[in-house]
Amino acid sequence: MTVTAFYALVEDQYLSYCDAKGLAGGKDGRKTRYHNALSALRPIYSPDDRRNYANFNEGDNISQMGHNALMHFFKFCQEILGLQSFNGYGIDSEWCKKGMPYGGAKTTDESMTGRFYDLTNAEIRAGLEKLPGELKGFYALLAYSGARGAQLFDALTGDYDREIKRIPADKEKNIKQPLICLDVRDMSRGKKRAYYYFFPPECEALLRAYQVPYQSMSTMGKKINELTQFKRDDENRACNVNSLRKWQTNLMLNYKGPGGTRLSDTDIDLIQGRVPDTVLRDNYQNKLGVAAAAYSEIVDTLRATLPIPQPITKSNNKFGQIPKGKKEEIIDLYKKGTSERKIHELTGVARNTISNILVESGMKEGKIYK
Repeated sequence: MTVTAFYALVEDQYLSYCDAKGLAGGKDGRKTRYHNALSALRPIYSPDDRRNYANFNEGDNISQMGHNALMHFFKFCQEILGLQSFNGYGIDSEWCKKGMPYGGAKTTDESMTGRFYDLTNAEIRAGLEKLPGELKGFYALLAYSGARGAQLFDALTGDYDREIKRIPADKEKNIKQPLICLDVRDMSRGKKRAYYYFFPPECEALLRAYQVPYQSMSTMGKKINELTQFKRDDENRACNVNSLRKWQTNLMLNYKGPGGTRLSDTDIDLIQGRVPDTVLRDNYQNKLGVAAAAYSEIVDTLRATLPIPQPITKSNNKFGQIPKGKKEEIIDLYKKGTSERKIHELTGVARNTISNILVESGMKEGKIYK
């Protein structure tokens, strides 16, 4: 029997299992995405079919979501149905075998978006400098907040009310310096909790002005991954979205303040949202103070590591209002044969503004955009 045919027989039980595990449904919920992935699988009878999926799927391997769905489904088969094998192949030893080629991507490079790396502070800074202006802001906000990429993306798009809460310094609560934060508890999805995202006050202008440049987090994440790639020990790495969160976690775990003070696991979990839903919803004012106190300890370390980009606004991008050095950079890049599109990606300056600079400087013919 194929995996898809078997799934159709136990679908109701599996979806109930997803509910019990706290997986959200809805358009983008993992329960829905797992169901869609399992229902759409081509006929798979054995682990070899999974490994060689591209041979009978027009050259395309199973997506990472498809692999995740298979792993989760076979976990259900073990926990609820009591199965240790399927079609004669062991679930642990064969169906759920980890590593390439079972990890969901054709090559290591193709799977980099979802990979975690232990990044150094220097690599984090270098990653920021490689990005165009419209991605610099999101990258910095991710690094400072430790947010999950999809949740920060949701917080900065759509109908979400971007209300910024100011938290003053408070000796009694041990909040050592002023902070700002976003209430993002409504961003929680299943086990992917969200609480408050904390930032230093100088991030407020960036938070208020920032406009997400892509329609999906997936596209933006891939772009960040692509542009921040580098080599370390002959391995391709990237300052990707997942690794930024891990970097902040490591920074907090290794933090040692005056007198040897350290952050507790609870402090770190509150800052990054890894807390039970009951904690997020109930008695939040007390927990907010605890989280703010912890963040006020670590924020200077974050400041020292990563500069906060200036927000890109229309006035920043008007011809004649950008810094002289930026104009010279644009002209120099154009002289070297760099396309206007690539110049936009490298500098963050609007395409029309780049064209205006080049026309005004006599580098090309054309009209001035108003």
